[in-house]
Amino acid sequence: MRCTTRFVRRLVADRRIAFVKVGRSVRFEESAVVEYVGRQRVAPLSRAELRLAFLRGEVAA
Repeated sequence: MRCTTRFVRRLVADRRIAFVKVGRSVRFEESAVVEYVGRQRVAPLSRAELRLAFLRGEVAA
């Protein structure tokens, strides 16, 4: 995923991703990683939707 060790440790500490401790090691199931990435996905907006959101003040300039 090209992320730092610190980021992964923070995910574990905040319990934002499922993990299993094996001794001192922390292991992740592939399905847990796929689920985490899926929860972080943001749907793209069309140009018209983006314009409406901007006019309502929902999107910062």
